Amino acid sequence: LEWSVINNGSADAVGSWVDRIYLSKDNNFDPSDLLLKERKYDGVLSSSGSYLGLLDIDLPIEVGDEDYRYLLVVTDANKQIKELG
Repeated sequence: LEWSVINNGSADAVGSWVDRIYLSKDNNFDPSDLLLKERKYDGVLSSSGSYLGLLDIDLPIEVGDEDYRYLLVVTDANKQIKELG
């Protein structure tokens, strides 16, 4: 799975945060979604800056061919980065 994150804010994002990848039955994140993997980041993401995430994902065996699922990426999942404004 490959995803990108862009800092659309007016200030740099500084600190540590985690992006989490979930398997969902719909395209909206909620607590019933299954956490598959996470990736931690430390450092600075400048205003208007971006980064590319890349992880190998193993899907659970119970996901069959006829089952539709969504992969959702939740960035700063623990809400560690202070949002300004």
